[in-house]
Amino acid sequence: MAFAFLNSLAARWQQRGLTHLLIPRGFDAFAQTAAPAEKPRFPAQETRKFSFQKAKNTRPDPKTAEPVRSGAEAPKQGLPPAGHKPEPLLPPQHWPAPWRDLLRTTRPGRVLWTYAGLGLDLTREDTPGRGERRAFLARMLQDLGYPPGTHTFWPVCLPDAPPDGRPDAALPPCPPAPEIFWAAAARLKARAVVVMGESVIEALGLHHSLAPLQHIRHGRHLVWGLWSMDELLSGHTRYKSMLAFIRTALPPAL
Repeated sequence: MAFAFLNSLAARWQQRGLTHLLIPRGFDAFAQTAAPAEKPRFPAQETRKFSFQKAKNTRPDPKTAEPVRSGAEAPKQGLPPAGHKPEPLLPPQHWPAPWRDLLRTTRPGRVLWTYAGLGLDLTREDTPGRGERRAFLARMLQDLGYPPGTHTFWPVCLPDAPPDGRPDAALPPCPPAPEIFWAAAARLKARAVVVMGESVIEALGLHHSLAPLQHIRHGRHLVWGLWSMDELLSGHTRYKSMLAFIRTALPPAL
């Protein structure tokens, strides 16, 4: 079988000695192949023209179109919404007189401790359990072994009325003042705040998931959660766990 309608590529194979081709039965080797359809020369221009015509025919109605924002009203594309700025601290001149007096007599410290009933312990010597709590805190600070001036104490609340001196008098109400607490923590130069007890966590407006031996960041401070004073007084195991946790957690804040 001879070659017919050979292109340049087939001619090269013939020059190299190719003499026969194996062709399926019924295949016409001499048939002309159909020429490929000619592609449009300027598809991009036609596409642009079509897109322009389509956009021109689908122009929105000016009565129903959304107004275009400009200036400060225009939203910034690709930027996350700005976060809320921290609330300014309440200056001492706006505190009630008992709080201002307490601030003048409280020394600064890098670690601020608080617990339920601290306000009563600071203002009333006849508060039930006051002596036991003071002895517990003295033992705790001695066991921790940090230098003097490391720790300070500040209450979440102060009683509304001064003590009247009667031993059978009921304890006055002690409403929490979280805005004064956090302002005082900044004034006392505290870097860490140790909160003892779930009731104090709620009174300070902290996250409800803060559990004992855990910490969170609240504004300018790192906050560590502990068990309540009553729970620590009643369990030696918790006391040992608390000491180990504080010794590990506090050094970065000191």
